[in-house]
Amino acid sequence: HALPDDALGAIDREIERRLAQELRAIDGVAAVIERLDMAVAVVSNSHRGRVRDSLSHTGLDALLDGAPIFCAEQVARPKPDPAIYRLAAETLAVSPEECLVVEDSTAGVGAARAAGMTVIGFTGASHVPPGQAARLREAGAWHVMEHMRELPALVATWRKQRLSG
Repeated sequence: HALPDDALGAIDREIERRLAQELRAIDGVAAVIERLDMAVAVVSNSHRGRVRDSLSHTGLDALLDGAPIFCAEQVARPKPDPAIYRLAAETLAVSPEECLVVEDSTAGVGAARAAGMTVIGFTGASHVPPGQAARLREAGAWHVMEHMRELPALVATWRKQRLSG
């Protein structure tokens, strides 16, 4: 079957339209972002425009004002390649061991782990399929959480573990 010349553009426009109408912030993420006492960055396999639009649609752009955004088009190979996470660490002038990543995909977990970072798997998003917690652990997630309210305690545990050894 032949697709119309603008099929990909039409699909992309429909995705953007639906995101603008239907996208909502993950329950509890705004409160967690406000409480985090650490630098935050966004690392995504999506293109920059989609990331910015998604943050705007959810209202998270105001909370993340000034947080750097790293997107797939900035590197030769996207996740599961670790390049995007390495770029983030280099740009922020931190070692990968100092980075704690929250990821919902196995590709993202694998990329962050390959970059030398600690990863918390997240299964609380609406698009996450059943059984994802096991897949995230298998990919190398240090812990898996179902709700964002778990993040502050996990950050505290991670910090204690890093200090002790």
